[in-house]
Amino acid sequence: MSHEQVSLLDAGEKAQFAKLQFAENREPRCPVVMIYDCSGSMFMGDTPMMDMLKRGHEELQKELVNDPVASERADMSYITYGTEVTPPTMFATPGEADDDGVLSAIDFKNMGLTYTNTAILTAIDAVEERLSHYGKEVPHYSPMIFLLTDGANSDDNEMHPTGVTMKQAAIQRLASKVAPNGNWLFMPVYISTGDPSIDAQIVESLSGYPMAPAPVPMPLTPGKMLEFFRWISASVQTRSASRTDETVNFPRPDTPGTGFDWAMPSV
Repeated sequence: MSHEQVSLLDAGEKAQFAKLQFAENREPRCPVVMIYDCSGSMFMGDTPMMDMLKRGHEELQKELVNDPVASERADMSYITYGTEVTPPTMFATPGEADDDGVLSAIDFKNMGLTYTNTAILTAIDAVEERLSHYGKEVPHYSPMIFLLTDGANSDDNEMHPTGVTMKQAAIQRLASKVAPNGNWLFMPVYISTGDPSIDAQIVESLSGYPMAPAPVPMPLTPGKMLEFFRWISASVQTRSASRTDETVNFPRPDTPGTGFDWAMPSV
């Protein structure tokens, strides 16, 4: 069944489809959500960040598909966002994604502003639904959510239906998932502008969320997009190859000469 067909199913039908996925592939699953900022600034300049993001995304797919373990265990979903947030793509292993039309369903269009909190809440909902599909039958690893953005949040002070701001809502939801209260990984990464004052605004906007493994938002060195996605791939591969109850140390993203040195060394 294609991604487009699955997107039309109701909750019960999606759960039944998930059971078919698990019956065909009985490997443990490592749920991973990639959140990509598609706000207008990502499309600006002679070499738009979006072009580099797409190349990095393709590299991530290639590396995961070529890894015999991660290709069967990494359970990937993708969210793109700006002022609107696209529905998450159906969860699928890298080996399934091409056949099921998941990759072609990722919408990389210009979406305006940067509604990061809305995207985070959407990712949490998606992971919770997927965990409910696993139930007790499917062994799984702690969920991993990676956020890549190039700007400060636009929806921090928008109101959530619960009566708190959108940022407060995102913080509250993450607080029960990420250490010390949970075992999820949430890692916000921002593309450094090279301007300390602008970067400081982005860091302030991304601060306050519970996050792990890094305790602060990580700055992506301009021009190191491929290294970032290779680090994501290596982290997912490392996690997928471990035991589901094992603590894993991910490769440091700011160590020169590793091939994963995408983070600004000042972090």
